Amino acid sequence: MEGKGRLEGGGHGSQAGKATATRASTTPSAVLSGRVCAQVKSGDGPVQIARMDKLAKGSALKARTQAINQLKAVLVIIPSLSK
Repeated sequence: MEGKGRLEGGGHGSQAGKATATRASTTPSAVLSGRVCAQVKSGDGPVQIARMDKLAKGSALKARTQAINQLKAVLVIIPSLSK
């Protein structure tokens, strides 16, 4: 059971993938000084298309439910108006 519970390189599990403190402090200054710039996401990939599809479906479902509830409310009111 050699090496059980240990990560490669002898690091601690809670420290895996963490940026160092110096890197975290130099990144904002590099962006502000213009040495580094980030690219904006295009927003036209398959993930964004799926997200928009899900949003449209949810919106249509909400509108459908609202229309059904309004029709039910009208059907309940109509018999009481005819009396």
